[in-house]
Amino acid sequence: MGREILTVVETVSNEKGVSREAIFEALEQALVAATKKRFYEGTHAEEAQLRVEIDRKTGDYRTFRQWTVVADEDHEMPACQDAISDVDPAKWSIGDVRELEVESIEFGRIAA
Repeated sequence: MGREILTVVETVSNEKGVSREAIFEALEQALVAATKKRFYEGTHAEEAQLRVEIDRKTGDYRTFRQWTVVADEDHEMPACQDAISDVDPAKWSIGDVRELEVESIEFGRIAA
C-alpha cells in the first residue's frame, strides 16, 4: 500500500510539476472523502470528522475519527462532538480534539 502511494506522488510530482507535499495533502483529503463515503454515509455518524495521515517516507497511512470537546450546552452533534461532562476533565478542555484510530480504506478504493 505504501509503495503504491509513493509511486503516485513521485509520478504526479514529476509529470505535473506539483510539489510532493501538495500531492500528499490531496491524497489525504481523497482518502478522507472515500472513507466517509464507504463507512459513514447514510449512517447516524454521517457528520463524523476524519483525518488521514500519510507517512511521507513509507507511504503508509492511518485514519483517525475526531471529536471536538464542547460545552454541555453546545453539544448538538454527537457524531463529531463530545460534551465536556462526558470526558475526563483532567485530560481534555473545551476546544480540544480527541482522536481514535479507525479502519483505513484501501488505497485503490479512492477511485471508486
